[in-house]
Amino acid sequence: MSATTNPRRTTSAASDLSRLLYLPPFGAELGYSTEGDVLVNSTADGVDLNALWAELSTILTAWNSERSAISQLLSYYTTNTADAIPQSIADESFDLASEFGEPTALNVPSSHLLLGYTFADYDKASRFTWKFLREATAEQVRATTNVALTADNKLVNGLVLDRLFNPSPATNEWGHTCYGLYNADGVTPPAWLGKTFANDHTHYLVSNAATIDSGDVDAASTLKP
Repeated sequence: MSATTNPRRTTSAASDLSRLLYLPPFGAELGYSTEGDVLVNSTADGVDLNALWAELSTILTAWNSERSAISQLLSYYTTNTADAIPQSIADESFDLASEFGEPTALNVPSSHLLLGYTFADYDKASRFTWKFLREATAEQVRATTNVALTADNKLVNGLVLDRLFNPSPATNEWGHTCYGLYNADGVTPPAWLGKTFANDHTHYLVSNAATIDSGDVDAASTLKP
């Protein structure tokens, strides 16, 4: 009899199976330690994994607060499916008050255009086994993070530029129309700084060339709106 186990008592009634349910499995007090139970707390070059995870958290925080110049200039964060954008400007003035006067009410512009946003989810995973972390160096772990950050930057800027150069409207899953830039499709831009626009106004400059080169860009930059 082992000092760490209790012998089972035999039962004479084979039908009394319910009594067996109260007996713990024999030998359950002991067990095997498998490879999965090994705790890996550092990479092969001695870098603490906790330090790597803290470094990764700091990098992602800084990355999410900064974007490239193009995406910062041409886009902004939103969680809305669409926004109602006023298409007119209300030029109000105050009334001269009288002793018993009732001032007229201010009214916001009633003309608006519902502009939708396209939403899509993208993901990618990094998966490390404990054996990999035990044998890998810190630079190998960081390399995976760097690849993910590069892919994210390519995706964000690519989507922004694709929308910028593709004026075709799309419909999101909530039924809202997602527009590109004004492109003479009949949608009239609202007045801006006292200047009004026709319904054939476009934000695009056509080079009339089969391919665009640096000369077309230089010529377009000198054009007056």
